[in-house]
Amino acid sequence: FPSHDMHVVVSGINAEAVVYDPPFTNAVQTNAEAVLALSVSVQNFGADATGATDSTSAIQAALNSGAGVINLEEGTYLFTSLNIPENVSLVGKGSTKTFLETSTSGNAITFDGAYNTQLHGFTLNQAGAVQGTGLYLLDQYFVTMIDVTTNGFEYGLRAIQALYHYIRECKFEGGTYGAHYSGTGTVWNVDWFNNVLTFENCRFNGNSAIGTYIKGCEVVFLNCDWSGLPGIGLRVEGVSQGYNAHGIQIIQPYAENIETVFSFSYAFVEINGGFVQGKSLSNPATSIIDVADYSTVFWHGRPRDSDYWDYRDWE
Repeated sequence: FPSHDMHVVVSGINAEAVVYDPPFTNAVQTNAEAVLALSVSVQNFGADATGATDSTSAIQAALNSGAGVINLEEGTYLFTSLNIPENVSLVGKGSTKTFLETSTSGNAITFDGAYNTQLHGFTLNQAGAVQGTGLYLLDQYFVTMIDVTTNGFEYGLRAIQALYHYIRECKFEGGTYGAHYSGTGTVWNVDWFNNVLTFENCRFNGNSAIGTYIKGCEVVFLNCDWSGLPGIGLRVEGVSQGYNAHGIQIIQPYAENIETVFSFSYAFVEINGGFVQGKSLSNPATSIIDVADYSTVFWHGRPRDSDYWDYRDWE
């Protein structure tokens, strides 16, 4: 038998025939092929991380492989459009290291399954003029996004009827709408009355129309930034009187150099603390809060700039 400091190379044996006995209590014995298939790299399918050739078919093959985790190695990947199945995680090496680049005028990445999808650690760039949708979700539940950036799309993130989304340390920038959650027609954003959406440490900067648009209820923004927008930072809408958006919490917001920070229609909103300066102290925003249509706003703690208020209730 070889000593422990020697390497043993076995050739001509399929990984399916190699037993894998996990060294964990109550772990079930399986084979090496099954273990390796749990996580795959797009480069295993021929994706080009140099950005020299189109990698659409290679990345899509990886996504369709049945593996639960699809790894995007550091680099730049050119593609047209992709569909992400449910129960799949697409994982890069970080939003400053892994880049997906497209020039499509349609949907760049569509969530093709209804449940349990995760995106982590990459930047999605629109290479052409501001157009298309970066991330498109229809009837998508249990979605997690961490350290994902979209840049230069008409809609960085567009969700129609969504539930249980947790979005942390993401940026939706440089387009027309950063993140846009809506229903169809006059319908709420979700099938039920609650969205249950959480945005934590996210940025919605540099979008020409609205940084974040929400039509629905039960949404939490924690330490989010709406600076540098020529239009509206956050827009929240209900349906009509008696069907107001409620459970909207904005905790420690940050905004400066923006025309209108917050705009609410048929909404009950609670804001806690934060630094809100509008355009500048010498050139304030048109409205820090634009409130209309039976909306009520409670702001706990005085914001940075109190010029040009339009509010119903103050606490």
